[in-house]
Amino acid sequence: MPRRNIGTFKGYIDENGEKIVTFNDEALDPRFDLFNYSRVGIDWGYSGSGALQLSFAILVKIVGEIDAKTFRTQFSREIVSHFERSWELSSKAVKKWVANAKGEMQSEESDLYMPQPANSSINVVKRACAELNITQKRLAEILEVPEGTVSSWAVRDELPRLAKKAIEFYIQKQQSERIVSQFRDLIALVS
Repeated sequence: MPRRNIGTFKGYIDENGEKIVTFNDEALDPRFDLFNYSRVGIDWGYSGSGALQLSFAILVKIVGEIDAKTFRTQFSREIVSHFERSWELSSKAVKKWVANAKGEMQSEESDLYMPQPANSSINVVKRACAELNITQKRLAEILEVPEGTVSSWAVRDELPRLAKKAIEFYIQKQQSERIVSQFRDLIALVS
């Protein structure tokens, strides 16, 4: 990133009631040339066209046009809509937010299926059954899917994201039950 894109965004309302946004104390270009969504210009503190325009202007300044177009709506909803009358936002915070948003996007894409690494000898279903110490039939009962579905996951060696999440929750439940059981045993010993 060029050094000129390091600094702080500031927003405030001047004595005439006009909303002003600066970057390193210079007026921020709303970038209508790249994205002209708002007839009222830039705005904040709500989810609307002005906030979306400000979101795009901030993002394009720090991370470029492609990421600005990709994340402007989410940035507006999560960040700009929450700005108060006056606010400050560092370029570092913007970069961090975009990195997190990209990570979430990649995680969602990769979580659609959980393919088995090529160098591993145990497939996904077998690994889940081993971790839970259950059979494929029991896994099917837990997930409330036909046994054939679990078998096909084992053959294809991939597991849908929702099934993966269900298994994670089941494992957490089992761990919690063990902790509660151990705590009860401890109380019984102390009593």
